[in-house]
Amino acid sequence: MNDPRLPRSWWTRRGFLKGSAAVAAGAYGLSPGRVLADIPNQFDGSKFQLAAPEPNPKRGGVLKYGITMRPPHFDVHQSGTINSLGAQGCMFDNLIRHDPRDSGKTIIPDLAHSWDIAKDGKTYTFFLRKGVEFHDGAELTADDVKATFDRISKPPQGISIPRSILFKTVSEINARDKYTVEFKLSEPRAASFMMAAFASGWNVIVRKKTLEDNNYNLRKVQNIPGTGPFRSVKYVENESWLMDSTLPSIVPCFWNGNASNLSRAGSPTAIWPIICEASTGCSGATTASIIPRMAIRCASRGASSARWRRIAGRASGRSSICSNASHSQSL
Repeated sequence: MNDPRLPRSWWTRRGFLKGSAAVAAGAYGLSPGRVLADIPNQFDGSKFQLAAPEPNPKRGGVLKYGITMRPPHFDVHQSGTINSLGAQGCMFDNLIRHDPRDSGKTIIPDLAHSWDIAKDGKTYTFFLRKGVEFHDGAELTADDVKATFDRISKPPQGISIPRSILFKTVSEINARDKYTVEFKLSEPRAASFMMAAFASGWNVIVRKKTLEDNNYNLRKVQNIPGTGPFRSVKYVENESWLMDSTLPSIVPCFWNGNASNLSRAGSPTAIWPIICEASTGCSGATTASIIPRMAIRCASRGASSARWRRIAGRASGRSSICSNASHSQSL
């Protein structure tokens, strides 16, 4: 019975289902509602490097980033919380990524500079950059990409990865040579779906040896070697995590140095995710500092945008440089 005197319910079945679908998509590393630009079957990005759109971007600075609670563990692949990715994303790269310059609508190169998608939609081949190094000095190869996605698509016993379902149709992953990795599907999937899955910010590339040395479980490995522009320097449980790009061992090996405007060599530096406990609040953080992972990602990779500069600047009290991007990118 509908009584006009009763307040209307704030939710509907349709709204509930729509919201639930959005939450589920977010947990799988996909962004609901985002329409990708057309993805070419063949793309040659051998000369591509993401750089600041401004001709003279400001370099250096500090970004403070508050998260709701400490990361539950250090294994990004096994995590389902932004508190892990938000803190650790700046230490890693992906195979391909969403373009922060158009709010993630376009797929662009990252560790893979080029790709080829077979006409039947059942084979995806990626060509890796040469000379990319992990923070421990080892060179990135196709074996590392294969090991990463072998674990994501078919987790070993005792390993739970929420985004494994995205790669359900991946039947085979081959390292064709040192810099070429091939994914074979048991049945075709839309290129927009598969490429968005590869580009999910959660699917960071880790070293094969790191997985082997830790029995394929990285939950307790606090300093995981990545290929990103920042490396863990100091971790204080329940308090803070310092990432630094000024270490001499880091800056020379970062493959996309032109896009790393925050904390260049010689400048005092860092990304400080302020780890907040809900019961005690965020010491040193402000509402403006509770920003999505993209702020971390763009701070380490791209150029200034007035919007992110204002947010990060208020949080740190200093100038911080970020790419022009929206909340939805790489979530």
